[in-house]
Amino acid sequence: MMFKEANILSAMQPLYFISKLCGLTPYSYVELLNNTYVIKGPSAPITIWTLTVTIFVVAGYIHNLIYLFQQTKYHTASSSVVIIFEKTWLFAFSVSILLLGLTRNRLKVQNILQYILEIEQNILKNTAGNIYKKTFCSLSFQVLFVSGFHVCMLYSYIKIHNGKDNFACQFSYTIASFVNTIAVIQFLFLLEILRYSCKNIGEELEHSEINYLKINNVFIVRNIHDIPQPRQQSNKLHHLRSLHFKLYELAELINSCYGFLMLIETTHNFVMVVGLMRDILTALEEKSDTNLVIRNICLLIFYSAKETMILRTSQVTKNKSKEILVIVHKLLLHPNVDQECETQLRLFAGQIVDNKFQFTACGIFPLDLSTLHSIVAAAATYIIILYQMKNA
Repeated sequence: MMFKEANILSAMQPLYFISKLCGLTPYSYVELLNNTYVIKGPSAPITIWTLTVTIFVVAGYIHNLIYLFQQTKYHTASSSVVIIFEKTWLFAFSVSILLLGLTRNRLKVQNILQYILEIEQNILKNTAGNIYKKTFCSLSFQVLFVSGFHVCMLYSYIKIHNGKDNFACQFSYTIASFVNTIAVIQFLFLLEILRYSCKNIGEELEHSEINYLKINNVFIVRNIHDIPQPRQQSNKLHHLRSLHFKLYELAELINSCYGFLMLIETTHNFVMVVGLMRDILTALEEKSDTNLVIRNICLLIFYSAKETMILRTSQVTKNKSKEILVIVHKLLLHPNVDQECETQLRLFAGQIVDNKFQFTACGIFPLDLSTLHSIVAAAATYIIILYQMKNA
């Protein structure tokens, strides 16, 4: 094994260490002798490092703006507006995630980790080994891929421009983009934990032996393995209801922490896709440097994939919660289910309907595949308009 298979905090070590490097860990934890963890607030070194990274990002943004206004080649047409807007949104995301982590979101992030540890003990324990291994490998791959991609993009910039442009601008821009991407990976990781948990609750319900028939006050069991009593079944359903409500509270916390950041990220990705498509079409029409076109295509794929992953993972997690409702309704369709179990199942169904998992960009629009459809349609429209304006 490449990692200590103790709990979910061990499995998320690749993300934890890279987040610490980026100043995105507004918490610390202490391992006790019984392999449990105590979540604490950020230590003084973590706080100082986060503030240092924040100052660097702010300085990089100011430097980028000064350098941009000094370049006469950007002072024509609509390109300057797009570039300024894109850079502002990129650096705003970095500064927001760093400062919010130290202020408004500090306690929320600690609560999220506490919820994850509780959920692990109550929901994920039966499939913990597979989840740990899958999580560790997935996070390792994502961190390595994102790190390699940003290094390659920085190297390609240096090679293409050959020292003609300011290296410091591109370096600070790359750091800000890297910090943003790590924050997105954090968000996706939390959604994956929710998805695993919903899946396990659904499987617990499907394998629950609650198929009692009550005939003449005699209980008959359809599936004879061990024979649980109706009271035990009712208690188990109540326990699953309480676990589902914990998942709902965790989802609300995640949405509260990352909603505003996802709004900025989605806006930035949209602007980048439109701007890169315009640059690619212009470069192809003017037969510009092939390396520049390839670099822009790689960036286009990266930003498109990042936004697609955000919206798709949110949609899949929401759908996994709805699948629990389908399973509850299937159980209710069994004839003559025990009255106590039926009561719990009806309460469970009402709870799922009233407490839906909903991830939004600060409440402005939902993070799901319907938004992806709107983004694609809007991007295509703006690309055509910008291209026509250029050729007018």
